[in-house]
Order: sequence, then C-alpha cells, then structure tokens
Amino acid sequence: MSKQMDLFGHQPSGKARGWYRYKGRLRYPIYKLEPEGWTIRHAGHATANHPYYVITPAPGDIVVSANGRGFNKLKDAKMAVEAYLAGLIEITEPPGGGALRLMWEPWKSGPL
Repeated sequence: MSKQMDLFGHQPSGKARGWYRYKGRLRYPIYKLEPEGWTIRHAGHATANHPYYVITPAPGDIVVSANGRGFNKLKDAKMAVEAYLAGLIEITEPPGGGALRLMWEPWKSGPL
C-alpha cells in the first residue's frame, strides 16, 4: 500500500470531517478542511489587516474575500468556505483576472 502525500507533505488522513491545524511557515499554522482539502493560510505579515486566504483543493487556486483582499479573521475564512460548500455563496472570477473571490461579506451581511 503506497502512502501518498498532499501538497504540504501530509499524509491523507482518515480523520472525521473538520478543520485541522498543521505546522506552517514562520509562526502561522495552516488550517485544512479534511477530507475536502480546502486550505487556509496566513500571509505571514504580523500586522496584516487581511491576512488569511483560501486555497482550493484542485487546481490550487487562491481565493480571497469579496472585497479582493484576504479575510480579516480566520473564522471568517472558515465560514466562507463552509458557506460555499453548502451552496450558500459562490466563487467568482473578477473581471481582468486576479484571485478568485468568495462572494460573502460578513461585515455587511453578518454571520450565516
């Protein structure tokens, strides 16, 4: 039985569905939704206003919030991914290119 590793060198787990924390670069952990493979990373700048961004399972596109920036809080990024997977919001591609956007603005609409 071969052991495959994902993009971050982690072995696929048989864990229950949920967000798992992995060691990341610098002091910022990586959060991964198992088993779907959605990933949330911190940009790495200690004073960033919008530090969190999402990476899709395949083909690994970067996804940001509706305003074109990262998410302010980790919980907002997690909730946006969960809302997308539940079919409540969509991912759009901005005109002119750039990072894909999860069309949910928690500062306007509040929690789901």
